[in-house]
Amino acid sequence: MPPRFPLALTLAALLALAAPAAAKPSSGGPPPALVQVGQVLQKQVETIVTLTGTAEAHRKVVVASRVEGLVAQGQVEEGQVVKQSQVLVRLDASRLEPQLAEGRAVLAEGRAVLAQLRRDLERNKVLSKRQAVPRKALEDAQTAVDRQKAVVDQQSERVRLLELDLAYTRIRAPRDGVVVRRLTWRGEWVAKGGPVLELAVLDPIKVVVKVPERYLPALAVGGRSCATADALPGREFCGQIQAVIPSGDDKSRTFPVQVRIANPQGEIKPGMLMRVALAAGQKHMALLIPKDALVMSGDSLSIFAVEEGKAASVPVKVVAAHGGLLEVTGELKPGQSIVTAGNERLFPGQPVRVQPAGGLAK
Repeated sequence: MPPRFPLALTLAALLALAAPAAAKPSSGGPPPALVQVGQVLQKQVETIVTLTGTAEAHRKVVVASRVEGLVAQGQVEEGQVVKQSQVLVRLDASRLEPQLAEGRAVLAEGRAVLAQLRRDLERNKVLSKRQAVPRKALEDAQTAVDRQKAVVDQQSERVRLLELDLAYTRIRAPRDGVVVRRLTWRGEWVAKGGPVLELAVLDPIKVVVKVPERYLPALAVGGRSCATADALPGREFCGQIQAVIPSGDDKSRTFPVQVRIANPQGEIKPGMLMRVALAAGQKHMALLIPKDALVMSGDSLSIFAVEEGKAASVPVKVVAAHGGLLEVTGELKPGQSIVTAGNERLFPGQPVRVQPAGGLAK
């Protein structure tokens, strides 16, 4: 009697024999890499020119004293961030305080005299209606009130000025900024109007770019501009053109353009080298790729296109940035599939398998 094999084993053997040879690994090649892809776009964009510039303080303020006096204490140091109305320097107030106290006492006495004269005047008015006092007495009482009121007003103004002078012995910051230079020290005499320190306003900050004359017609105040700093890699700072200065350099034929950029954290420092992108020409058709598609290897830039299920390296040159897209030149075509995720370890000719967005394992 022939041996019997279980049905399950028989079916498994048949399926194994029927499997196509293509399912077997071909020659031990690399497995397909999981990638996500995007497309090369062709759109009309503005011509962007990138120029180098220098960050400068938006404004420098020399803080001066409104009164003369001896510096009693410097409240801040160079490099310190200060807020508006913060005390920067305190002058000796020992000369003004007794003058103010005396002035207030004289004012109080004058007001008391004025109050009494006004009571006398009101009494004389009542008596005058009864014809109990002569008219001249009423006129004299009115004159005495007017004279004393003038004395009180004069003394009140003197006290007000003394109070101001006393308040001015505390020299305060006119606005938020950074102390860049101290000009006075404890024990020094400061004249009225004399400088005590220099304050730089760094938010916003100003970037000054020397722009060739051929780009000027396309620039306008209020136009958007973005900049990067070599000292702050990976960061982009955007702002607006604040001024196009109509005073050029006769030799280089360049004109200073000021770009105003918000700097709330103070990351951009005066003197930093900035690379500023300006829309400086007519619109043109350009090839655009997502920023994530760019692969950097040393000094060379490239992207990976997907051709017949394999990665093909295509050298590119970046012309300008447009938001999250890069304008590039290279052997690319509109609509071409390019790798945007998973391209870090790809090599030319490697098989790839496209995953939907969000399906790529980190």
